Amino acid sequence: MLSSLCLRLFGGCRVFGPAAVAYFMLAAGAWASLVVEIDDLVLERDYILNSSPEVDGIVARLDATFSGAGWQTGLTIAYALERKTAAGGWEPVVLSGGATAMVTSSSILVGATPQTHSWTVEFLPQSTLAMNTKHRLAVEIRQDGDLLAHGHSEERVLFHFTNTVSNDDPYNIRTAVDAVTLVGGRRHALDTADDETLRGFPLRIDWQYRRWDAFSAFLPSSVSRSFTAEVRLRRQSTGETLQTRIFSKSIAAIPSFVTQPEGRRPFAASDVWEVVFLPTGQINPTLGDLFFEVTIRHVDKITTPIEFFTSNPGFNQPGRFNHANGTMFFGETETILTGFASISAGVLIGSNVLLSISGPQGYLAGAPDLTFNAAGVTANAFINSSGTISVAGLTDSVQVHPFTVAAGTAGGLRFVRSGLTLTTAGLRAHVVARLPQGLGYAADEFTNVLANTVVFENVPFNSGQLPTGVHTLNGNWWFVEETKPVRFRVSALQWHAAQGRFDLTSAPVDNVRYVRASEVAALEAIPPGQLVDSAARLKPSNAGFYKAVLDQSSADFHIRTGNRGDARLHAELVIGAVEFTTHFPLRIEISAVGGGLLTVSDDSVTGGGLFGIGESAVDYRADCGNGGACVAPGVFGGFTIAPEAGTLFFTRDGGLTNRVSVGPAAPGFLNLGEIAWGYDCATAQFTNVFSSAKNGVLLISGHFARGGDLSAGVYPESGSMHALHESGLSRLFGPGILSPVRPSQAGFGRATYWAPGLNFTVSEQPSDLVRAIIGCEAVTYSAKPCNLLYVRA
Repeated sequence: MLSSLCLRLFGGCRVFGPAAVAYFMLAAGAWASLVVEIDDLVLERDYILNSSPEVDGIVARLDATFSGAGWQTGLTIAYALERKTAAGGWEPVVLSGGATAMVTSSSILVGATPQTHSWTVEFLPQSTLAMNTKHRLAVEIRQDGDLLAHGHSEERVLFHFTNTVSNDDPYNIRTAVDAVTLVGGRRHALDTADDETLRGFPLRIDWQYRRWDAFSAFLPSSVSRSFTAEVRLRRQSTGETLQTRIFSKSIAAIPSFVTQPEGRRPFAASDVWEVVFLPTGQINPTLGDLFFEVTIRHVDKITTPIEFFTSNPGFNQPGRFNHANGTMFFGETETILTGFASISAGVLIGSNVLLSISGPQGYLAGAPDLTFNAAGVTANAFINSSGTISVAGLTDSVQVHPFTVAAGTAGGLRFVRSGLTLTTAGLRAHVVARLPQGLGYAADEFTNVLANTVVFENVPFNSGQLPTGVHTLNGNWWFVEETKPVRFRVSALQWHAAQGRFDLTSAPVDNVRYVRASEVAALEAIPPGQLVDSAARLKPSNAGFYKAVLDQSSADFHIRTGNRGDARLHAELVIGAVEFTTHFPLRIEISAVGGGLLTVSDDSVTGGGLFGIGESAVDYRADCGNGGACVAPGVFGGFTIAPEAGTLFFTRDGGLTNRVSVGPAAPGFLNLGEIAWGYDCATAQFTNVFSSAKNGVLLISGHFARGGDLSAGVYPESGSMHALHESGLSRLFGPGILSPVRPSQAGFGRATYWAPGLNFTVSEQPSDLVRAIIGCEAVTYSAKPCNLLYVRA
């Protein structure tokens, strides 16, 4: 038959196997079965005293229950003392006399009911037992060589005092580690925790110390000793030691012995030693199961030679250790973790450990005043080998405190944010972005009061509390950039937060309009007879070509924020056939039947022109122009001009220019090819006449200038439009070489540029003569290339 085998150890009961073997024997002429169950195998005493023979040995008690009627003879009981090896196995200890087991014989009579029998034995080891290991007692019960039962006691330290002299030099103190446990079972640590105990691993060390000394004295004597606990963090798979910390503790008044009814015995005490193992470096959470090993040491002999004693090592249950360095990422937002309500053991997934963190607390990296305490929120997060945590999921968003309204600047653009929230994707906020200076919008093309802010929800912010990313709004707006007199119809905009740029999407049709389109149309529709001055119907403007603007055609249509917070436009305007009259120089009538193209980059004109332009007239006043008696009627000059290839190119300021051929004007005071200035009423002649005005360069000044020119001191803040009209054009002429020359620039006035108006070239030929009256004398001199000759009304 089969029955369970139970071994009772120190009052407990341990099942050693699912069944015990039933043995059969012939007794009293019949077959009878004997079943043995071991109830207790107890080490009655855990110390050995070489100094006191009557209590020297190891005392063990065996209790066993026997079932099976009749005399049972031929019973043998073998006791063996075993020590634990470094590899974790067991090996027998040689006993006094040289054997590894103590064998006794016994006969028992078993009745009809099970009977319990007890045996007590005492034996000695042949040599001193090591104090830094544990031992156990093993037992076998046999009948005629057949094994009936076997088992072993719990492992424990046996204190072997070898001193035989009462007042010898050593203090004869021995220690043993009973248990090592993680307080609260916590296997996680956080370097940046507010709670210092959370920065390490709190350990409870249950240990005991014994002393046997001065046993011949009338009374025990007491000493104080200092103990050190060496705590090693080890890896289970390899056994390697990862980190070690040393802790110290003093115990006062340790007696040399105690007196009990059975006589003098070693002093024994138990103690709880609580320490916090603060990591000396990063503990890799992905290493697998780790454990703590604790050894307690002390100096027992204080004279030369010094004698050290080491306890047995104690171990806690292996498991994963999650050591966080304090950096926790919500998306790309870096935060510093200072605590949490709880954290799971985690599961290794690839090269990271997936954790569940409840109630994370901390602050934004670099901004300790911006904190979060996410009570009730659980974060699923990965921790990597360096201890950095990355949030993978949240049960709810995490509010950053304080919830304030704050202003800032990103990419040169001003913004106002309302609060900050941490999400799986990172830091988010509600944002009101202020458009760059000079940019505004309205819901229709007629409203002149423009809005200058746009609102974005759920905008990502970086750890520096600056908005990032690209954010899109869809709608139907008319945008205006103040230096270009047009409205852009926009169906969507994208805000590139870090760059301070707005990408605009043009409406598919009717996407650009001259800002004064309705006013100009109304003015030009007035019948000439209803006006005192019929010419007033045509308003002179160097920007008059915008009235024929048809389309914004650039795929890259955007506005960025400049260094001064100003709007910088990038666009391409298609212009239809147009007629307009210039303002400076005055009253040059331009007719571009081929329309035009205007390319704007970073708010400056970078290309394009007007096409299909025929002849135009350029007039100028040739008299002294001071009013009064010297004004001679009809003293005006003029030319017809025709630009090369019928094209006028745009300058950076939005002006127009090209080489022109010069032809005769209507009959007047001057001869063809002459320009004259300084009319003298007294002599009825000009003080200066140039007779070789055949070819030239036309420059119509621009209609806007960048604020950066002002800040650079190109011309003063006041009178900027005057300076704009005085600005010339570099003589390095050609498409794409259309840079202005400002009045305050070095070299201005030295004929290194073309001036607004009709400019004439001087070839330094003998025929390029200037007739002049100096004083009362009439002289003639040759014109030089450094002379700047131009006319304008």
